[in-house]
Amino acid sequence: MKDLLDLLTARELESGEDCLRLSLLNFNGLASIYLIQYEHDITRSITDNNNKNNQYYINMAIRTYERVIQTAETYKEHFHADSFQLAHAYYNLSYSITLLTKTDNVNVNIPRFRKFF
Repeated sequence: MKDLLDLLTARELESGEDCLRLSLLNFNGLASIYLIQYEHDITRSITDNNNKNNQYYINMAIRTYERVIQTAETYKEHFHADSFQLAHAYYNLSYSITLLTKTDNVNVNIPRFRKFF
């Protein structure tokens, strides 16, 4: 009975890690889409061109990359996050912040990002 319980626990832990990996993958993909939409106006839908400016897309990319890192931190006690996904999030978060700070007339609260570096 103990062996069966250990086997089921191991399977559920593996399933949890797979779900975390998939969630981080999807968040990274969504953030990348926001970053692409920031850099290339042609990738935006026609309705978005009228309602959203560049600032919106870069802010959404930053928020989504932050969410990847926060999600991995939240579950790190029980599940191992893929290091390549975290590297993607950290690198692109840094790149996004650099893009945001290069734009003129932007009021950026950088200290909130320092906790990740």
